[in-house]
This record gives sequence, structure tokens and C-alpha cells, in this order.
Amino acid sequence: MFKQTEISSLVRLTVLLVGIVAAVFSVWACVDTQMLFAAFGAIALFFVTCPFLQIKKYDLFSPWSFVILAIGVLCTPQAICMSFMWPEAEPIERMMLLGKEPEYFLYPAGVFLLGLVCLTYGYFGLTNRKPKHLVVQRRYNERNLWIVLSATIAVSLLSTLFFVRYTGGFESGRISDKRTNLKTIDVQAGDTQQHGHLRQVSKLGSVAFLILYSYFLVKYKRLTMAQIAFLGFVFVIAVAVPFYSSSRSQVCWIVLNTLGVNYYLGRGNFIAKVAVVGAIGLVLFTAMSGLRNTDTSAAIEDTSSLEIFEKLILNRNGPGLSKTAHIINHVPDPLQFQYGSTFAEWLIAPVPRAIYPTKPMIGRGVTIGRTIYGMKLSGVPPGYIAELYWNFYIPGIIFGMFSLGVLLERLHSIFRNATILPEIAVPIYLFAVMPIAFSVLGNSLGYGTMMRLVDFFTITGIIFLASTRTQAFEQSSP
Repeated sequence: MFKQTEISSLVRLTVLLVGIVAAVFSVWACVDTQMLFAAFGAIALFFVTCPFLQIKKYDLFSPWSFVILAIGVLCTPQAICMSFMWPEAEPIERMMLLGKEPEYFLYPAGVFLLGLVCLTYGYFGLTNRKPKHLVVQRRYNERNLWIVLSATIAVSLLSTLFFVRYTGGFESGRISDKRTNLKTIDVQAGDTQQHGHLRQVSKLGSVAFLILYSYFLVKYKRLTMAQIAFLGFVFVIAVAVPFYSSSRSQVCWIVLNTLGVNYYLGRGNFIAKVAVVGAIGLVLFTAMSGLRNTDTSAAIEDTSSLEIFEKLILNRNGPGLSKTAHIINHVPDPLQFQYGSTFAEWLIAPVPRAIYPTKPMIGRGVTIGRTIYGMKLSGVPPGYIAELYWNFYIPGIIFGMFSLGVLLERLHSIFRNATILPEIAVPIYLFAVMPIAFSVLGNSLGYGTMMRLVDFFTITGIIFLASTRTQAFEQSSP
């Protein structure tokens, strides 16, 4: 059911080129320590891509692709920018280096690379295990499907309207300007009214779009204009809150999910569809970047590609060396070992504050932001590698990263070998399984796991209501 693509010679050549670049930067770093960051970034990218030198076929939308995405987009480019102090030295010094010399980052870089080795071995090193065979005998009931999807779309639309209303609406002219809305929130004072429940409910639009698009591609050989228009309407609902609240990552995930549906279920030229969907995503991303932190929509015209690149790369939200090094070097003083408490606290995350009014703020981003960066209004997520070190030192890195690799491979293997109708399996996999590595590596295990569990139960619950049990079926093929 899940496609696998032949690894081309061009891909292998590219991986070898990355290895050569890593070697060059490593030699250069022996002469100029400023090149340590670039050497680290290239080595990290080589570690997560080197399996392509060995394997013959690969699923483009496997969880490992998003390990590569996390390292290749949020880690390696940032490290190279730190070496060359580009595009501007001031934000790199202020946000990344914090006045520290390159030698300060050497030990954390080694810890980070050790984690990537363990992660890679966990995913690719134990592939001879017999996969578990999952059988789900359910088929969509068309009447139930339309009733459930109509209700899902309506609820998502209502939550979107309430979110816009409670965050000031459009009167101020600030669209896609989340950070302005949050400047009044003092996390230390416990002001947490960020309307997270409305954001979460609005994600039902993404669920409806994924299910509907998958169903259409399997059921119909060619979509009519009416079907395309309706899909476009649902897509707009799906991206409305992320666009309004400046959550560029959520928009990117919706675009990636759309490509994933086309990859697994679509017909025709996949590259052409990548171009079309990618163009839509680029327009949305550019518009959001231009409107973010601005007072008028006209400011979008003044946003350069370099500024968009800087906002994407020079931040502390991904699995970068900078924040990982600062956290590791602050353990055990002033950040004391947590011995699993940063993971355990997420067990109470689902409990509403209406039931548990004194529930502490979940996540240690605020602690890191205050202790390391002197922040008062927000926090910095630790990232999985730093979180493992903060809790269990080097043994935590080895066991935790290896276990994550095994988990990712097992989940992908279960879906790849399952007996499930593709129009049911693909939306569940894309929405709840595929993003796990990206969520965990840049943020934390608790956050990534909790969000994916919520997504899993949400989409499987909707599919359960829209389908009926069947005794036997043959998998439909796109």
C-alpha cells in the first residue's frame, strides 16, 4: 500500500558530496575554530543521510524523511550561518552564541552527534525483525462520511471564528501577527489565556481535508470542478487559524500532508503536483512572513527572501546546536538533573484547568528561557537531545535516541504492512505518525508524544464514526 522509490545514483552522489563537505569543514575547523559549527552541521546531515548509500528503496514520506528535514532545514543551515556569521552577525551573536567562543560548543556537538548515531542505528540497524501485521476491517459509509465531515468542518469553522474574535479580530489590521498578540502574556505570572483549545479544535479542518482528499483520489479517477472547489474551501478552513495566528509550521504540515496524499494515492505526474502544491505553500509562507510583526498588510511588499530565510533558520525552535549546547553546559548547575520529571509532567497535561486550577505550566521551555536567555514573556523548547541529557546524562542520550529510532521504524513498518483500506490508512499515518520525529527532536518528548496522541485519537475517532465494520475486503489501489 505504501510506495517505495528507488534510490537514484544522484541521491547517493549527493550524500557523498555532503560527506566530502563535512570532511573539508572538519579540516578547516582544525585551523579556524569558527568553522566548528559548519563542520558539525555537515557531519550531522551526513549521519542522517548516509543510510542511502546502502538501501535500495525508500518511502519518501517515511518518518526518517522528517528526521532529515529537521536536521537539513533547522540544524545544518543554522550551524553554517553561525560559522560565517551570515546574514548578519548581530542576531547570531545575540540569539545563538550569547558571547561564547566556539570551544564552548565542542562537547555538546559531540553529544549531539552521538545521539544521531544512536537514532540512525535504531531506525536502520534492526530491520530484519518480522513486522507485525495489523488488520483493520472498516470501510467508509458514504452517508456517514458526509454527515461526520460536514459536522467536522462546521465545528472547525466555528472555532476559527471564535479564535479570531477572542484575539482582537481584524480591526487592528494585524493578521498573521501572533507575537504581537502574545506580548501581554507573562508566563511567570501564570497568564496562559492563549486559546489553545480553539487552536486545537480548529485543526479539525485539516483532518476533514485529509480524509476528504484521500477519499476523492481513491473513489474518482478524475475530480470535477465542483469537487476541486469544495476541496479548496475545506483547505482554506484548514489553514485559516494557522495563517491568522502566524503558525507557519502548521501551514507547512498541511502542505506536506497534501503532497503525501498525492504520493500514496494520486495518479499522474507527482513532480507536477509537487510544483503546484509547493507554489501554494510558498505563497502562503511568504505572505505570513511579510505580515508577521507588522502593522499593515502593505509591509509584505518589503519582506525580502533573505529576511524570510533569517526568520526560518535563526530561531530556537528546532534541533539546533546552539540551544542544545547552552542547555548541556548549564547541567547540572544551574539546571539540575531532572531524572525523568520533564517527561512525567506531561501525564497531567490533558487535565483541564477547570478541574485542576493550580495545574503547573507544562513544559520546561519557560525555565530554559528564563535561566539561559533571560526571557520573561516566553520560553525555549529544550529539544529531545538536550532534554535526554538534562534528565539522564549520556546514558539517556544513548538509550533515548536509539529507542526513538526503533519506535519510528516500527510504526512505519506497521502501517506499511497493514491490511487497511488506503483511504483510511493514509490520512491516519500522515496526520499522526509521520510528524513524530520532527515534533520530538525540536521540542520535547512529552510535547511531541502528547500532540501526536491527540492527533491520532482525533482522526481515528472521526474515521470510526464515518465508517462501518466489514468482514473482508480487498485493498483498493490508486
